[in-house]
Amino acid sequence: MAINRFLHISICISDPAKSIPFYEDVLGFKTEKVLDWSGPGPSGVMDVGDSEFTTWLMTQNGYRLELIHYKRPASPPHAITPRVNLLGFSHMTLGVDDAEKTMRELEAKGVKVRRHTHGAFYPSEEKTMFLFEDPDGLIIEAFTARPDGALPYGNEKKRQAPRAKRRGQRTVTRATKASARRRITSRVVKTKGHRRVAKLSKRPNRRANRRRR
Repeated sequence: MAINRFLHISICISDPAKSIPFYEDVLGFKTEKVLDWSGPGPSGVMDVGDSEFTTWLMTQNGYRLELIHYKRPASPPHAITPRVNLLGFSHMTLGVDDAEKTMRELEAKGVKVRRHTHGAFYPSEEKTMFLFEDPDGLIIEAFTARPDGALPYGNEKKRQAPRAKRRGQRTVTRATKASARRRITSRVVKTKGHRRVAKLSKRPNRRANRRRR
């Protein structure tokens, strides 16, 4: 399957009066369209039987989010993911400039923040991430990238790459020098009206050559 672009993430919500202000006012998404759906077309495509639902198409910095509220059939509460290790949708991650500052701002707005998750993937790094929840309990991660732009799952690779590159460069250098030392070149030297082939090292003895002349 060749994917030409990533379109959007869809999230079912139970109460638009709570979720829409959360995603707009708290997270900063902008609602582009609000669409009402019903009938055999949408019902068949969504595979939930006879249905009636509303979608909010939101964007922020080029990323698209779709909130869906089902009037019929209602979304079951057990669809909420309380822990990130449960099967199915785990969480979504939003990049922020300052994780700690963002955490305080969310708490001031009454958002449920899992403060005990404020930390980092590597003990030596500053605390750059934490988890919080939307009005339905959906887990969202806030993450601050390092100055070099590395993501948590890419840090180790980025750290090892420079060392591996340097090792490779040293290996090539040693091999090149060893090859140069072993290399023997042939030069044609004219002596007394006839030609003879003399095998000389890469750095011939200049004094010996002058004596031959």
